[in-house]
Amino acid sequence: MLWAVVDAYSSGRFLPEVIRRHGMDCVHVQSSPEISPYFLASFQPQDFTENIPHDGSVRRTADKLAALSVGCVLPGAETGVDLAEALTALMRLPGNDPQIPGGRRNKAVMARLLRGAGLATPAGLLTADPAGAVAWAERRGVWPVVAKPVASAASDSVFFCADASVLADAVGAIISRENVLCRQNDAALVQEFLSGTEYAVNTVSRQGRHHVAEVWRYAKRPVLPASVVYDYEEPVPFGDPAVAVIADYLGRALTALGVRSGPAHSEVMLTSRGPVLLETGARLPGMMLPAVMAGYFGLSQVDLTVRAMTDPAGFDAICDSPYATRGLLRNVFLISPRAGTLARDDQFRLLAQLPGFAGMSISARAGSRLPRTVDLGSSPGYVYLMADHPDEITASYKQIRELEATTLYPLTDPGAPDMTVAQSLPAGIST
Repeated sequence: MLWAVVDAYSSGRFLPEVIRRHGMDCVHVQSSPEISPYFLASFQPQDFTENIPHDGSVRRTADKLAALSVGCVLPGAETGVDLAEALTALMRLPGNDPQIPGGRRNKAVMARLLRGAGLATPAGLLTADPAGAVAWAERRGVWPVVAKPVASAASDSVFFCADASVLADAVGAIISRENVLCRQNDAALVQEFLSGTEYAVNTVSRQGRHHVAEVWRYAKRPVLPASVVYDYEEPVPFGDPAVAVIADYLGRALTALGVRSGPAHSEVMLTSRGPVLLETGARLPGMMLPAVMAGYFGLSQVDLTVRAMTDPAGFDAICDSPYATRGLLRNVFLISPRAGTLARDDQFRLLAQLPGFAGMSISARAGSRLPRTVDLGSSPGYVYLMADHPDEITASYKQIRELEATTLYPLTDPGAPDMTVAQSLPAGIST
């Protein structure tokens, strides 16, 4: 069986290797004429037997795939979700519910579907009017609120708004720009701020049955006046009481959103009133290394995704078992305190010498422009640390932050330092 991956960018680049390991090949479907600069460096065209540019006609692209005897279509990145789902529906292949358009991309649609299923969601307003957003927030009388694009990725243009002025500016900024996926934002979603602990949950589904592959707990840092950056994330053992509560809620939420087949990455805030879904992406998460995940959990979400298609009985057997964890793991997101041109990149080797180093992915390159980190998309990369004792993880984490403040980002034309990044807040900020 030949597979097709739509937009094999970001973590989608790991799919072809696992698919080949199961004795099959892949073709690539490129959903748009130009690849978003955010994803371009991660694309590895040599991993595919053929690249099929999508010309706007789902029927023509489906016919090309059918002529090649493609038997499975998966999205590789957020940009490929809609087209992959349209192709699976037309080709009658395993996929998500085509009768729920937008249920896996549009955050406002997600909230509406969850409310219809009787599940908790953030109170919110979809609007293109800054004044209307302010009026909604003032009627509620509870600050802060969160403003975000309705369909973007990588915490792009997510604003934490403490008052009316910041909210109006945030909505205006969102609707005036293209998002990280190179699509114009036509509206902003304004939502209540959820106080609690934020979790990332990675799942794989087959025929509507949802298997929790991993649960992670986030730590984030607010960046004044209105943004947040990811600090680090740590896996939560399956036996933690929070996992059972979140898994039960998320299983019902995924069903309500029409998720039936393949991987999903969901962000859930565990609040005083219980779990509340922030969003679900019907694809693999960004910023992950399958080899590290396989070493820690036994199987990575990428492995499980392919297994669900190639070995249904084996996958169903795995669904009956909880995921395992081995020791301690932390994924540290790199934070650049200032913008400038990166003079060199050999200094990133210092990260591999840290005690407990398990893997890393660095997007910053010598001679390229390094942005100041204000969201997930502007992070220079990430580093996995694995150890048996928390003190080992903490010591190496502190060394990473010290290196960032001194030698990790040598710039030829540095901008002003960022003096507004707060200390890490394990309680999380809803994004």
